[in-house]
Amino acid sequence: MSRRFPYYATSSNFAVISRRFSKNLLMSGVFAAALIGSALPALSQETIGTRAGVHPNFGRIVFDWPRQVGYETSVAGNELVIRFDTPLQTDFTPVLTNLGDYVQGAVIEPDGRTVRLTLARPVTVNGFRSGTAIAIDMRTTADTETAAQTATAPDISVRVGEHPTYTRIVFDWTEPTDYTVSNENDSITVRFQRPATIDTASVASRLPQGFGRPRSGTRGGETVFILPMPQGTTVRDLVSDFKVVIDLTPGDGPLPTEVAQPNDLLPEPAKAEAPEDQQASQTAESADEPSTVENPGATTEVPADQETTAAEAPANAEVATAEQQTGTSPEPVPDEAQEETAEAPAGPVNLAPPADQAEAVAEEEARKILEAEDARAAEEAAAEAAASNGPPPDETQQAATEEAAEPELQTRVKTPEPAQQGPVTAEQLATQQALEEGTIQFLRDGSGRQVTPDGPAPVSFSFDWPDEVGAAVYRRGENIWVVFDRHAQLDLIPLREQGAPLLDRVEQLPISGATVLRMRADPSVNPVVKLEGFTWVVDFRLQPFPPRVQAEIRAEADPDIGPKLLFPTANPGSLITVPDPDVGDTLLVATYRDPGVGVNGTRTYPEFRVLSSAQGVVVEPQGDDVLFERSFDGFTVSGTDGLHISAVSPEAPVSTAQSFSARRLFNFQDWVRGGPGDYLAGEYALLTSVTEVPEEKRNDARLDLVRFYAARDRGAEATGVMAVVESEEESYFKKADARALRGAVRALNNDLEEARTDLSDPRLDGFAEAALWRGAVLAKLGDWKQAADQFKVADSILRDYPYPLKAKLGLLRVETALSTRDLRTASSWLDELDVAVDELSRGQYAELRFHQGRVAHANDDLDLAKDFWNELIEGDDLKYAARAEYLMINVEQRQGDITDDEVIDRLERLRFKWRGDGFEFNVLRRLGQVYIDKGDYFNGLNTWRLAVTYFAEDPAAKELAQDMTDLFRRLYIDGEADKMPPLRALALYDEFRELTPSGAEGDLLIELLAARLVDVDLLERAANLLEQQVEFRLQGEERARVGAKLAFIKILDNDPLGAVEALTKTEFPQITRELEDDRRRLQAKANYELDRDDEAVKLLAGDTSMDADILRQDIYRKAENWTEAAKVLQRLSGDPPEEGEEIPERNARHVVNWAVALKLDKDEAGLAQIRDLYGPAMNISPFRDVFNYIVAPNDQGGASLQTSLQQLAGGDGFNAFMENYRDRLLTPSLNAEEQPPVTSGQNNLNPA
Repeated sequence: MSRRFPYYATSSNFAVISRRFSKNLLMSGVFAAALIGSALPALSQETIGTRAGVHPNFGRIVFDWPRQVGYETSVAGNELVIRFDTPLQTDFTPVLTNLGDYVQGAVIEPDGRTVRLTLARPVTVNGFRSGTAIAIDMRTTADTETAAQTATAPDISVRVGEHPTYTRIVFDWTEPTDYTVSNENDSITVRFQRPATIDTASVASRLPQGFGRPRSGTRGGETVFILPMPQGTTVRDLVSDFKVVIDLTPGDGPLPTEVAQPNDLLPEPAKAEAPEDQQASQTAESADEPSTVENPGATTEVPADQETTAAEAPANAEVATAEQQTGTSPEPVPDEAQEETAEAPAGPVNLAPPADQAEAVAEEEARKILEAEDARAAEEAAAEAAASNGPPPDETQQAATEEAAEPELQTRVKTPEPAQQGPVTAEQLATQQALEEGTIQFLRDGSGRQVTPDGPAPVSFSFDWPDEVGAAVYRRGENIWVVFDRHAQLDLIPLREQGAPLLDRVEQLPISGATVLRMRADPSVNPVVKLEGFTWVVDFRLQPFPPRVQAEIRAEADPDIGPKLLFPTANPGSLITVPDPDVGDTLLVATYRDPGVGVNGTRTYPEFRVLSSAQGVVVEPQGDDVLFERSFDGFTVSGTDGLHISAVSPEAPVSTAQSFSARRLFNFQDWVRGGPGDYLAGEYALLTSVTEVPEEKRNDARLDLVRFYAARDRGAEATGVMAVVESEEESYFKKADARALRGAVRALNNDLEEARTDLSDPRLDGFAEAALWRGAVLAKLGDWKQAADQFKVADSILRDYPYPLKAKLGLLRVETALSTRDLRTASSWLDELDVAVDELSRGQYAELRFHQGRVAHANDDLDLAKDFWNELIEGDDLKYAARAEYLMINVEQRQGDITDDEVIDRLERLRFKWRGDGFEFNVLRRLGQVYIDKGDYFNGLNTWRLAVTYFAEDPAAKELAQDMTDLFRRLYIDGEADKMPPLRALALYDEFRELTPSGAEGDLLIELLAARLVDVDLLERAANLLEQQVEFRLQGEERARVGAKLAFIKILDNDPLGAVEALTKTEFPQITRELEDDRRRLQAKANYELDRDDEAVKLLAGDTSMDADILRQDIYRKAENWTEAAKVLQRLSGDPPEEGEEIPERNARHVVNWAVALKLDKDEAGLAQIRDLYGPAMNISPFRDVFNYIVAPNDQGGASLQTSLQQLAGGDGFNAFMENYRDRLLTPSLNAEEQPPVTSGQNNLNPA
């Protein structure tokens, strides 16, 4: 079949053509600039936003750059100079308005890059990055010294204990410390003559109701602790060891309205150096240089490439706080609020349980009470330490496992602040200071939030998330709903308690992936939403409050999908389906991550309503045709048949089941830039564009080149250009659409694990095109089932892809369908690609025909399948020629068209046609199986061993290795090797001994093989096997057992000395009585063979077993001690049978030997007795003539009789003993009691 292949730039011809173009490009500097990214000077200033805010002990300016820029700072005299490497324009109004105590003037120098600020006071300066923003902190000299001393001061533990009539505060100093206590203006002030850091937030959480918020500070080697108290409180203090104890008996009056600040009571700091003598500069010119992040009171060095890690979190939180404090028209902050803010803790408040909660009886002597409290505190600390080792495996552990992926959410409930006009009542303070147990933690007022001009809210809930989440808050009917797009399980009891009476019902709905609260409230109650860092604050007020920012709503008409309603936002959250149990319908809720953005008033459309909201967007659909979807730039409402509103339309549906959006992530149809013949021209135009655009647009031009290469299936080229973009703008690929593009490029370049990481970004969930590329990665990784599930939702998108990308992914789609037995999908895609075969490369055409053959074979059309495969076998594509021949061999073997020998011959040749991938592994595996099925275990195992060695990292190789072990077990344990000659079985074992199973199975295998060798008198080889086992595999009692077996084989091999050595080497004290007896008898037998008769007799002393008697009669016979031999043989002969009863052959032999011993001992009386007792039975036995000949009462015979008796006496002793032990020791599955002994061999006496 002749066909025309389109031209594609391969790695070889592309290199030749590229050299021609690159030569010209390099001559003009174009190509170098495109790849290296040479900088061109900026020709225009960029307008950026500037924010400013006052923080505790410092002021901050934030420059909101859209990308990373370099900068440096310096202080010269009373001026702060900030130099950027990019020109800028900005409005300094927020700086001059909010930082009047720090900055008096601000200008931009003529170069456009230098900002010069006139300072109002001497400051030290620290700068850091927060994403692409640059923050500059200014701290006065006094504040700097205070912060530095606080940072270096040691922490001191402060315990609080509540007693029936007083409250005790214990400062756990570790060395003697001078202090003074004063009680003025209803505040206690404790001044320590030693620096220390006191966790006032922890102290506040432990104080009982009625006390104010404690404050502390350190400067000049002193520490001051201040606690506002109810009017009338009495104070006493004492010292116990190094501890300072303060006892407070609270009065009935209100808290003071004014409280001194710690810094006002501390000594003044040393005078700072003149401003002109200070120089503070900092340069941060690239993302990979470390930048310094300074929080209040501490300075930390962090690498810039960790901007999104925990090191950046405080900076982000503080920048976010600055955002909240500033605006186009900042509002004045009351002094009380500033005072609260200055003392607020910078990070999350730690609400550990009190260290001292011991109940005390009536007030006793202070020191004794303190000692009891200290002991109780130590016990509780030990209990807490034990508990921290892990909870018991009960339902708590199960719940923790189920919520392992959830964030730890702390919820703070803020109650009304005391009115400034009058005294604060105890009830108000109790409401403010209620503490809650569990996952939600109440914090008393003073969390650092700014008091709004509207006054304090009656009820305020704060939800402390560990990172950024979106929120939606709205009222529907009598309920107020609070929705977050992250799940956390909340304890609702404190919310219900503190929400009353405004909120009389609080419940959490079980919504997967979200936290949804429903609170029933009076119609006059309305929510107001704020965001503080990562903390969402919901205030409940008694007057109407519109959203702080009206969400943008825009209608558009799309020529393809109809009208649609847009809610644009630069920072969208997620879409959540929320059922309303009261109404019985479902709302579609869009969370926003920017605070206070909602919809003012309900908006009604023919197919849906947009409800009024304080935060986020809530859509109430009127039917099943309304679709609500999230995109990267906001949310969209549409309808499956179009919306009946002017200029409006859809994306993908949101429902309780997972659904996918048809919104496209990639525009490959435009990015491909023409057909195959337009490749070089398109590439040249894009390379030229990279060098000609302004510097700030250069990465955009590079990304156009990346998209072009991706559309052309040039993964390596796209990866190279993408790396240049990422090196210059690291944050670019943090965006979801850019992450998706990078994942697709990495998939094309076969960087599969990196591609899977990018495409697994949860922000891509719900996009059908993301599912398409996820499926491609999973298919290449061999996860066919998951790949098929992903591909299934994106077939329509893939059909619109341009070639060659459509061919590449389409063929992968076919292979996935065939691997999951989805013949319909495979046939559909093969037909789709077969229509445009001229668009396929040679390799893609061969793959198409290969899969068409597979489908024909699956449909039992063998002739058509063979036609497809024969075309490939005779063609030029080696890869699919080899694969087609492999399938052809299998089909012909199953049909009986070829013999096993022919299969082996063809597979042996095929294994060398295509090497190095999974195909070669499959050929080797199949070839080995054919060998084994034929009974050629040696070649079969050897072929499998090659496959396992060549592809050791392949999971299939591990399965094949297990198959080899299983086969070895069948051969030597199940007995299949018994069909082989013993020497061949031994040779196969020696070659593949590494397949011997571990443990008991392996030991059994070796013993069975040794027994097989003993059967064919290969005693030395059998002994060698057992010696290896004893030396390297066994220990303890098992080693002693196999050692006995080895000794027996040594005796069989006429090596009694080796038997003694084997027994000695394998001695073990704790063995069974039976094994101990066997080993002792074997040792006696070895000594007997070594002519150590006395030692042998000693070893058998007291042993009356049949085995011992058999061995004894050998010893006595050898020593011609016929008297003792006769005694032993009498025991072996057993009791005489009843009259007419036959005597067992075994006993009859012993009777004959007994008679011989009596004859040789000339014991006529004994002969007469044996004749009388055993004569009748022996006359009906095979030994009748021999017996009668021996016991006849005459002395005739002379020397001839004596010779015959000697022969009879020495004929069978050795055989009897060894045959008994052969059966016992060489049969691993049988115990000694289960194997009947054989006690005699053949009688060598030939009667005259």
